Amino acid sequence: MGKTGLAERKKNRSIEIVMHNALHFFEENGYDSTTIEQLCDAAMISQSTFFNYFGTKEKIVELVMRDGLKDCYEYREKMLAENGDKREAARKMLMFICDANEKYCNTVSVFHRIALQRQEFRDIEEEHNALGAQMVEAAFESMGTVCPFSTETLKVILGGCFADPFLTLPPKEACARTRQSISEVLDHLFQ
Repeated sequence: MGKTGLAERKKNRSIEIVMHNALHFFEENGYDSTTIEQLCDAAMISQSTFFNYFGTKEKIVELVMRDGLKDCYEYREKMLAENGDKREAARKMLMFICDANEKYCNTVSVFHRIALQRQEFRDIEEEHNALGAQMVEAAFESMGTVCPFSTETLKVILGGCFADPFLTLPPKEACARTRQSISEVLDHLFQ
């Protein structure tokens, strides 16, 4: 019980290697210029193994973003535990996401592009937005006030700050615009 067989461990390790390499290739060469053959060669797996594990390159982006969401949840818990000032915790949490966007700007750009077409990507995006909205609402609650926006409106505001720049600007410019927009929204909310 609790033990993973050798085949399962090898599969999980191969998936991790492909995802790690994919992030590198996507950032260096761009998503569209990265081939499945490159990913397979770097991970030392066959293309049939790749298709068995992932099916498409899009699946890698989905898995990477789901991993990023897990990181956000962990960071949120850390910020809530470490910061008595929930406004500062919310700001740090949203800047943590901005930092990740900057580090993986090409991958994030592709994610938002795919989210226009695929529900599972929109679900991940929605969860990211909800996480940010929860942090902002917790800050208002800690101040003994109510956020001037409903949860749904706050999710739309934050979602727009994160998604719109990546849909309209080159990735590096999108990162700068996202950081500026998030800072302005938080400054306005927490004035």
